[in-house]
Amino acid sequence: MRNNTNRAPGAAARIGRYQQGNNPATILALPVFVPLHQRVCTMNMNFKTSCFLAALVSITVIAPQPTCGDGGGGGGRGGGGTPASFQGLGQLPGWTSSYALSVSGNGSVVVGYVARIGTDTRAFAWTAGAGMRDLGTLGGNNSEAYAASSDGSVVVGRATNSNNSYRPFRWTASGGMVDLGTFPPEWLSGDATDVSADGNSVVGVLGQTQRWRAGVGLETLGSFSAFGISADGQSVVGNTSHAVRWTATNGVQDLGTVGGSERFAEAASANGSVVVGQSRDRNAFWKAFSWTPAAGMRDLGTLGGPMSAAIDVSSDGVVIVGTALTTSGSSSNHAFRWITRRQMQDLQRELVNAGATSVQNWILFSATSVSSDGTVIVGFGINPSRQWEAFRATLGLPR
Repeated sequence: MRNNTNRAPGAAARIGRYQQGNNPATILALPVFVPLHQRVCTMNMNFKTSCFLAALVSITVIAPQPTCGDGGGGGGRGGGGTPASFQGLGQLPGWTSSYALSVSGNGSVVVGYVARIGTDTRAFAWTAGAGMRDLGTLGGNNSEAYAASSDGSVVVGRATNSNNSYRPFRWTASGGMVDLGTFPPEWLSGDATDVSADGNSVVGVLGQTQRWRAGVGLETLGSFSAFGISADGQSVVGNTSHAVRWTATNGVQDLGTVGGSERFAEAASANGSVVVGQSRDRNAFWKAFSWTPAAGMRDLGTLGGPMSAAIDVSSDGVVIVGTALTTSGSSSNHAFRWITRRQMQDLQRELVNAGATSVQNWILFSATSVSSDGTVIVGFGINPSRQWEAFRATLGLPR
C-alpha cells in the first residue's frame, strides 16, 4: 500500500495561542522545505508531481486541543477489536526530521525519508523490531521511498545517482537499491511512485513509460502520468490534466470531475474498483474524491476549510486517508480518515477519543497511507518538540 513536509530549520518557530470557537488551539508558524511528491494541499498551491521540485514556504498550523483523554502515553480500544495506538518513528542518526509516505499492506513496514538542513534526504524502512533502516542511494546524496509491497520486502521510490539525477529505484534486502531505468534511455530522471502487492509491478514517471514489470521491463500504457497501482497490479491510476484509470481491458479511462477542470488520481483499492485523489470543484478549490464505476466521482468533503486531498485507500475501498484544511488558512492541514459511516474525521481527534493519548501535543499534518485492512495509518506531523516526524497509528473500524 502507499503513498507523500520536510524539515523545520533551526530558526525559531512562532508558537502562540488561538481561540477557535470555544476551543483553544496552538498556532505554529515555521518554514518548511517541500520536496517532490509531497502531495498535500494548501489554499494557494497543490504539491503535485507536475508542479515543482521544491520550495521554501512558511506555514501556520492551527491545532485544536484534544477534547478528551488523560494526557498520558497509552492506547485504548479503537473499535472492531483493534487497540488504538500512536507512535512517532523518530529519526536516523544525524538527520533532523522524518516523513512516512507508505505502509506495507500488512501494516508492519513503514517507508519514507529523513531530511536535514539543506536539501539532503534519505529513504528509510521502519519496523517495530529493527527501527529505521537507511536504504542508501544510487550514488548521489538523496533518496526518498514512496511505496512498499504487501509484506514490505520490496520498496520503491527515487534516488540520485553520481550525476545527481533522480532515478526510479526498486529495493530489496538481498539486491539493495536497483535503478529501474527509463525509456528512452536518454531520459535522465524518473520516479517510481507505487508498487503492486507482490512487488513485481512498479509504476511511476519512467520516461515515456508508466510501468515496470519483473521479467518484462518497461511498458508504455498510454499518454498519462502514473501515480498508483492496485494491489493486484491490474489497474493503474494517475492523470493527464484529468484523473484517469488504466486497465488492459479498457485502456485509459477519464474518471470525471466534481465540477472543476483539473483532477489527479492518487491510489486504488486492491482490485482497482475504488479510486481516490483530488479534483478542483466549480470554485477551483481542491477536494478529496472517491470514484467507483457505478457512482462516478464523489466529493468527500473537508474538515471545515475549503480544500482536501485523498491520498490512499484500503484494499476494500472502505477507509480513505489524506489531508484537509480545517479553516480558511492556507496551511491549516490536518490528517483525516474517511469511512462511509462517519465520513471525514480529524485523525488526531479520532485517536484521542479512542484512547491513544500519546498523540496529544502533536499536530498530525497528513495521513499518507493505510494498510490493506484499514487499521494502520501512517503519515507525518509536528511532534511535541516542534520537529517534523513520521508517525504510525492503529485505529479500529467502528462496529
